[in-house]
Amino acid sequence: PPPPPRLPPKTTAFRDWTARLAEHAASGALDAEGAWWADALRPGAAALPVDDPAAADTRAGDRSLSVTLGADETHALLHRVPEASALQPHEVLIAALAATLAEWAGGPEVLLELRTHGREALFADVDPSRTVGAFACGFPVRLAVPEGGAGAVLRAVTEQVRAVPGRGVGYGVLRHLRAGPAGDALRARPGPRVEFHWLGTPEQVWAHHALFAPGDGAPPPLHPAGAPRPFALEVSALVAGGRLRAEWGFGAPHRPETVQALADGWLRTLRAMMSHALDTRDAGLRPSDAPDAASRDAPDDVPAGLERLA
Repeated sequence: PPPPPRLPPKTTAFRDWTARLAEHAASGALDAEGAWWADALRPGAAALPVDDPAAADTRAGDRSLSVTLGADETHALLHRVPEASALQPHEVLIAALAATLAEWAGGPEVLLELRTHGREALFADVDPSRTVGAFACGFPVRLAVPEGGAGAVLRAVTEQVRAVPGRGVGYGVLRHLRAGPAGDALRARPGPRVEFHWLGTPEQVWAHHALFAPGDGAPPPLHPAGAPRPFALEVSALVAGGRLRAEWGFGAPHRPETVQALADGWLRTLRAMMSHALDTRDAGLRPSDAPDAASRDAPDDVPAGLERLA
């Protein structure tokens, strides 16, 4: 008979991880981030239009629709665009969403909640990489969407996303675990009304020989029907079967045709931004592409300087 499987050593228990986060919050090590998060949540971002303001926005009204990219376009997003422009797929997706929402709401700034896997290496002696549990974290990002076309929006939004401190983990720690003024300042402010979650390529995780794999059919409801929906729009994107699919969740205050038009507009903007990145071979050099540079005042001058040295 085959030898019994040998599993790698277990990683940090979920209970120990949460205890360390509580200690981290109480230590005040993240308090310096508080001003950044409070500024992200300040009033002034464009309010989302609503079709039926009187409709109750509860889980009973949960609806969703999805849009997809073709296989060739998805391959370009995952491989050709990063090679041509140093942009990551999620950065292009977020930039397209910010531009779409800004046009819809009629304002120069949008407020999003970005959701990530949350398994960050915060402590040298803690490893949550194989720990069972929900580590996903959400954090707000306030995005100024400039005029000037696809390149300008890609440049600006990418820089703002990359400027998020600590990949966003500190926000939840401060808001939910930090007692006193640092946490109170965040708890007192309403969060974003739109959530974006980039799930990446989960098929690469669920290999054919894996012990576990996603099941068939829709999962059971996770919330009571009368629970309020935390976001007006919930956008999640992943690659399945070689194609990018984005699910748009919404509630009773928005009509399906409104959300469908938004999702279709997002796809059009996404395609335009991908074309820009591929056609120009660069979305514009960004300061974060040269983090060790002595000056970040004029990143667009760098290519000219390199040409003079050639």
